[in-house]
Amino acid sequence: MKDFISTVVHRWPEGREDVHWHILPDSDLVRQRLFEPYRELTHRPNLAPVRPENFHITLLHGPPVTEVSEQEISDMAALVRMGCKSISPFELTLDRPAVGSVALECAGRPGGASRPLWDLTAEATAEATGGRFPTLPAAHYPHGSVAYAKAMWSAFL
Repeated sequence: MKDFISTVVHRWPEGREDVHWHILPDSDLVRQRLFEPYRELTHRPNLAPVRPENFHITLLHGPPVTEVSEQEISDMAALVRMGCKSISPFELTLDRPAVGSVALECAGRPGGASRPLWDLTAEATAEATGGRFPTLPAAHYPHGSVAYAKAMWSAFL
Protein backbone atom coordinates (compact mmCIF):
# COMPACT_ATOMS: atom_id res chain seq x y z
CA MET A 1 0.00 0.00 0.00
CA LYS A 2 2.82 2.41 0.87
CA ASP A 3 4.46 1.83 -2.52
CA PHE A 4 1.14 2.35 -4.29
CA ILE A 5 0.57 5.69 -2.60
CA SER A 6 4.09 6.89 -3.41
CA THR A 7 3.37 6.39 -7.11
CA VAL A 8 0.27 8.61 -7.17
CA VAL A 9 0.60 11.17 -4.37
CA HIS A 10 2.20 13.69 -6.74
CA ARG A 11 -0.94 13.52 -8.92
CA TRP A 12 -3.43 13.95 -6.07
CA PRO A 13 -1.86 15.51 -2.99
CA GLU A 14 -4.06 15.15 0.09
CA GLY A 15 -6.69 17.87 0.35
CA ARG A 16 -6.26 19.28 -3.16
CA GLU A 17 -9.43 19.73 -5.21
CA ASP A 18 -9.17 19.27 -8.95
CA VAL A 19 -11.51 19.83 -11.88
CA HIS A 20 -12.78 16.51 -13.28
CA TRP A 21 -14.93 15.47 -16.21
CA HIS A 22 -17.16 12.46 -15.45
CA ILE A 23 -19.97 10.41 -16.94
CA LEU A 24 -22.62 9.78 -14.28
CA PRO A 25 -24.52 6.50 -14.76
CA ASP A 26 -27.80 5.60 -13.07
CA SER A 27 -26.92 4.85 -9.42
CA ASP A 28 -29.68 2.24 -8.96
CA LEU A 29 -28.40 0.25 -11.92
CA VAL A 30 -24.82 0.61 -10.68
CA ARG A 31 -25.82 -0.60 -7.19
CA GLN A 32 -27.67 -3.62 -8.56
CA ARG A 33 -25.23 -4.77 -11.23
CA LEU A 34 -21.85 -3.59 -10.05
CA PHE A 35 -21.74 -2.94 -6.32
CA GLU A 36 -23.77 -5.75 -4.78
CA PRO A 37 -22.06 -8.58 -6.73
CA TYR A 38 -18.59 -7.27 -5.80
CA ARG A 39 -19.19 -6.22 -2.18
CA GLU A 40 -16.87 -8.96 -0.88
CA LEU A 41 -14.07 -7.63 -3.07
CA THR A 42 -14.53 -3.91 -2.33
CA HIS A 43 -15.01 -4.25 1.44
CA ARG A 44 -11.53 -5.49 2.32
CA PRO A 45 -8.92 -4.01 4.64
CA ASN A 46 -7.11 -0.97 3.23
CA LEU A 47 -9.79 -0.34 0.63
CA ALA A 48 -12.42 2.39 0.78
CA PRO A 49 -15.43 1.33 -1.28
CA VAL A 50 -17.12 3.99 -3.38
CA ARG A 51 -20.79 4.55 -2.57
CA PRO A 52 -23.03 3.77 -5.57
CA GLU A 53 -24.36 7.34 -5.61
CA ASN A 54 -20.76 8.61 -5.98
CA PHE A 55 -19.79 6.19 -8.75
CA HIS A 56 -18.62 7.91 -11.92
CA ILE A 57 -16.82 7.05 -15.11
CA THR A 58 -13.74 9.23 -15.28
CA LEU A 59 -13.09 10.94 -18.58
CA LEU A 60 -10.49 13.53 -17.66
CA HIS A 61 -8.63 14.70 -14.56
CA GLY A 62 -8.33 18.45 -14.92
CA PRO A 63 -6.28 21.16 -13.24
CA PRO A 64 -6.25 22.06 -9.55
CA VAL A 65 -9.25 24.27 -8.72
CA THR A 66 -7.02 26.83 -7.01
CA GLU A 67 -5.01 27.29 -10.22
CA VAL A 68 -7.91 28.14 -12.53
CA SER A 69 -10.24 31.13 -12.48
CA GLU A 70 -14.01 31.02 -12.26
CA GLN A 71 -14.02 32.38 -15.83
CA GLU A 72 -11.84 29.50 -17.05
CA ILE A 73 -14.16 26.97 -15.41
CA SER A 74 -17.15 28.72 -16.95
CA ASP A 75 -15.44 28.73 -20.36
CA MET A 76 -14.63 24.99 -20.07
CA ALA A 77 -18.24 24.18 -19.27
CA ALA A 78 -19.57 26.37 -22.09
CA LEU A 79 -17.24 24.79 -24.64
CA VAL A 80 -18.22 21.27 -23.54
CA ARG A 81 -21.93 22.15 -23.45
CA MET A 82 -21.75 23.50 -27.01
CA GLY A 83 -19.63 20.61 -28.27
CA CYS A 84 -21.94 17.96 -26.81
CA LYS A 85 -24.57 18.97 -29.34
CA SER A 86 -22.52 17.23 -32.03
CA ILE A 87 -21.71 14.04 -30.08
CA SER A 88 -23.95 11.06 -30.66
CA PRO A 89 -25.29 9.09 -27.67
CA PHE A 90 -23.18 6.06 -26.83
CA GLU A 91 -23.12 3.04 -24.55
CA LEU A 92 -20.25 1.74 -22.45
CA THR A 93 -20.09 -1.72 -20.96
CA LEU A 94 -18.10 -1.88 -17.73
CA ASP A 95 -15.71 -4.78 -17.20
CA ARG A 96 -15.51 -6.61 -13.90
CA PRO A 97 -13.37 -4.80 -11.30
CA ALA A 98 -9.64 -5.27 -11.69
CA VAL A 99 -6.58 -3.79 -10.02
CA GLY A 100 -5.79 -0.55 -11.84
CA SER A 101 -3.13 2.07 -11.43
CA VAL A 102 -4.92 3.90 -8.61
CA ALA A 103 -7.92 1.78 -7.60
CA LEU A 104 -10.08 -1.27 -8.18
CA GLU A 105 -11.60 -0.14 -11.43
CA CYS A 106 -13.88 -1.24 -14.22
CA ALA A 107 -12.74 -0.38 -17.73
CA GLY A 108 -15.41 1.00 -20.06
CA ARG A 109 -15.71 -0.72 -23.43
CA PRO A 110 -15.71 -0.02 -26.28
CA GLY A 111 -13.48 2.93 -25.46
CA GLY A 112 -13.95 4.37 -28.93
CA ALA A 113 -17.61 5.06 -28.15
CA SER A 114 -16.77 7.75 -25.60
CA ARG A 115 -13.62 8.99 -27.34
CA PRO A 116 -15.36 12.03 -28.91
CA LEU A 117 -16.47 13.15 -25.43
CA TRP A 118 -12.94 12.71 -24.05
CA ASP A 119 -11.52 14.67 -27.00
CA LEU A 120 -14.05 17.43 -26.38
CA THR A 121 -13.30 17.72 -22.65
CA ALA A 122 -9.53 17.63 -23.23
CA GLU A 123 -9.72 20.29 -25.94
CA ALA A 124 -12.10 22.51 -23.96
CA THR A 125 -9.92 22.31 -20.85
CA ALA A 126 -6.77 23.16 -22.83
CA GLU A 127 -8.47 26.00 -24.71
CA ALA A 128 -10.03 27.57 -21.62
CA THR A 129 -6.79 27.40 -19.63
CA GLY A 130 -4.38 28.31 -22.39
CA GLY A 131 -2.85 24.83 -22.34
CA ARG A 132 -1.21 25.41 -18.94
CA PHE A 133 -1.97 21.90 -17.67
CA PRO A 134 -1.19 18.42 -18.98
CA THR A 135 -4.03 16.24 -20.20
CA LEU A 136 -4.61 13.47 -17.62
CA PRO A 137 -4.83 10.75 -18.55
CA ALA A 138 -2.79 11.46 -21.69
CA ALA A 139 -4.74 8.75 -23.52
CA HIS A 140 -8.45 8.08 -23.39
CA TYR A 141 -9.26 5.42 -20.80
CA PRO A 142 -12.90 5.43 -19.63
CA HIS A 143 -13.17 3.69 -16.27
CA GLY A 144 -15.08 3.69 -13.02
CA SER A 145 -13.52 2.92 -9.66
CA VAL A 146 -15.38 0.78 -7.12
CA ALA A 147 -12.77 1.13 -4.32
CA TYR A 148 -9.70 3.25 -3.64
CA ALA A 149 -6.67 2.77 -1.43
CA LYS A 150 -8.04 3.80 1.97
CA ALA A 151 -5.05 5.85 3.14
CA MET A 152 -5.28 8.02 0.05
CA TRP A 153 -8.97 8.25 -0.79
CA SER A 154 -11.10 7.97 2.34
CA ALA A 155 -11.68 11.74 2.44
CA PHE A 156 -13.13 11.60 -1.10
CA LEU A 157 -15.60 8.89 -0.21
